[in-house]
Parts: sequence; C-alpha cells; structure tokens
Amino acid sequence: METKSATIDFVLTGVVTLVPLTVESLKKAKRYMEKYGDLPMYFADAALVVLAGEFGIQNILTLDHNDFGIYRVGKKNCFNILP
Repeated sequence: METKSATIDFVLTGVVTLVPLTVESLKKAKRYMEKYGDLPMYFADAALVVLAGEFGIQNILTLDHNDFGIYRVGKKNCFNILP
C-alpha cells in the first residue's frame, strides 16, 4: 500500500464510512460553533456533534475529554466518553 493512497485505501476497505454533511447539517455545525465559541469549538468537533445527533450516537471515542464533556447533543444529552 502506497503512503499517498493509504487513507483512501482504508476507506475503500469498508472499515469506515464517509458521511456527507447536508446544507442543514452545516448550518447546525455553525450554530454549535457559535454556541461553544468560548472553548472554542472548531468545525471538526461541530461536525461530530451534529452527526452524533443525526445518528443517535451517545458514545464517543476521544482524547478531548474537556470539550466533549461540555458539548451536548440536542439540548440535554451528554456524550458517554470512551475510554
């Protein structure tokens, strides 16, 4: 496996799925970034929070315990942070 194509090869194996953000999802992400702007919340985290809400995901694997301990999916649901 070539280094240049390792990421796309990993996706093509089907181990992970790329999930596109819709225009509405992008608008939600922007609202989250504004809401949590004092942390600050960057786009990558905002996109994960939006997708978690859309897919009903509560568990998240992250080393960013501080921020993800504050973020809420919807209005009240906090994440179950792993490990």
